[in-house]
Amino acid sequence: PRVKKVVYDLDAVMPGFFDRFAHALDPEGDTAPEDAPTVLALARYAPSRYRLDGEFDAYEVQLAGLIRSGLLKRFESSPHAFAETCERMANSHDAFLALLEHGKVATGAALADWVATDSDDMDEVDAYMEANVELVEEASDFDQDALAAHVAHDSELLRAFAAEARAVDSENDPNLAALVDELVEIAEQAEAEGIGEEDVRDKRKVLIFSYYADTVDWIVSHLSDVIDHDPRLAAYRGRLAAIAGTWGNAKKEDVLWGFAPRTTD
Repeated sequence: PRVKKVVYDLDAVMPGFFDRFAHALDPEGDTAPEDAPTVLALARYAPSRYRLDGEFDAYEVQLAGLIRSGLLKRFESSPHAFAETCERMANSHDAFLALLEHGKVATGAALADWVATDSDDMDEVDAYMEANVELVEEASDFDQDALAAHVAHDSELLRAFAAEARAVDSENDPNLAALVDELVEIAEQAEAEGIGEEDVRDKRKVLIFSYYADTVDWIVSHLSDVIDHDPRLAAYRGRLAAIAGTWGNAKKEDVLWGFAPRTTD
């Protein structure tokens, strides 16, 4: 195998976004959102920082790092996956604030074990918290005003990032455009070099991997339309299948048989 790097320019459709986003994730110092309105406080995931007794849960530092890493990976995967995650996170912030208004703080203590896994999937974070809603403390033990203000700040900032990422649709996503170009090149090369119909078919087979199901959905939705309308990709019509965890547009067994009928057994 030989690695071939394909370069695309996201800055053309999201000018300056990455620099602003990287700044928002900057973990240096202990600057409050009031002094750094473009930086995420991640207060929803580290509520112990607002305890009046000063007792801070050390694992929350690790959690904040995993959240930052996960957001970067989502952005790297696709604008769609990033926007979906930011919106889900913002919704969880709103739920946190609703609970705070009732005098309770969701501490996220159940995440202590989760942090040890080094996972950075934000969906798992919120699923853990929702499954352990009984792990709450009295809001009177916290600086409620600062905690509420910082969580609301993060919710607003996350939604702003999501809105900016939503501006990149499948038609102007340079990553998807580069993928289509690669598929066209593969199909043409297979046609030129293949010996017989079966060999041509084998040479144009493609596996596309993604870490996130949201990105799989983004890719499949775009390719389904392009393959149906772009004559250069006519050979792939009716031959696109996807699976992602428990989601997919076909059964796993059918995908395997379709891709490698001679070796699937």
